Amino acid sequence: MYDQIEPERIRMTGNRNSKGNAVTTFRLKYKMKNNEMIDFKIQLPQMIAPFGISNNALFAKDKNPTKWFLQLSFKNEENDPKLQMFRKKMKEVEERIQYLFYKNFSEEMVPVDEDIKDDDKRDELQRLPKRYFNPIIKKGNTKNNITYPDIFKVGISWDDKKDMPIDRVEFYNMREEKQPYTKIKQGAKITAIISFNAVYMRAMKKFIPNIKLVQLQYKNRENFTGFQIKTDGLSDDEESGSGGDDKNKDIYDSESSESVAFQDEEEGESEEGKGDFSMEDKTEADEEEA
Repeated sequence: MYDQIEPERIRMTGNRNSKGNAVTTFRLKYKMKNNEMIDFKIQLPQMIAPFGISNNALFAKDKNPTKWFLQLSFKNEENDPKLQMFRKKMKEVEERIQYLFYKNFSEEMVPVDEDIKDDDKRDELQRLPKRYFNPIIKKGNTKNNITYPDIFKVGISWDDKKDMPIDRVEFYNMREEKQPYTKIKQGAKITAIISFNAVYMRAMKKFIPNIKLVQLQYKNRENFTGFQIKTDGLSDDEESGSGGDDKNKDIYDSESSESVAFQDEEEGESEEGKGDFSMEDKTEADEEEA
């Protein structure tokens, strides 16, 4: 689990070169308390996938394969201790793999900064300079003066011939039934297991976390479709306000024509226009309450 990670147990080995030595893959292992070395796979907290399963097909050039990925949002992080802990742990993991790369491989891959080359505490304190490292958590975009939540991006290994994820990547619904990836909709709540490695891009001189999806469970957001409004049982006369006793006459001040605030309404706000609580947010809130 993400909150059980002990960064000092992470190990790194240079594994293989590819594409004419343009890319070097570094395997990350995790040393268990019984000293067993296992692949570094972790389960994430539940997060929202605002775009579902998406790709960059529009930007694929020449014969390059389309890249498929899952973007998980830090939406509502300020109110979610699990997301706060996840960010903290990812920062620790990032520092650990920067350190391991710097200590073991940096001089082979990237130049060492002159101001730290002779630092006698280098093995204890130094990290790969930030300009050589792509961060694990991506900053949210800002558009029209709105800053969107940060993103944790997970790659999906793809079978280009079958045009679907490779066999060992699995998707499950809340009933633990295996499903095709196409069932996952935008805004779904995702709990994912990921595999964590790293690659070095020689041409870019960039050390990049390589995060791949292993398995996920999803819960799609429920949206209204079609006409859903039901009658409240009032007769036509009662709905129009004519005939019979007006049971709601105390809601309005007949002399001033001003409405009396409802119990749950803030002064100066109508129920319809209150705040920025959208139907989308209400649906998510209702699900969480349920």
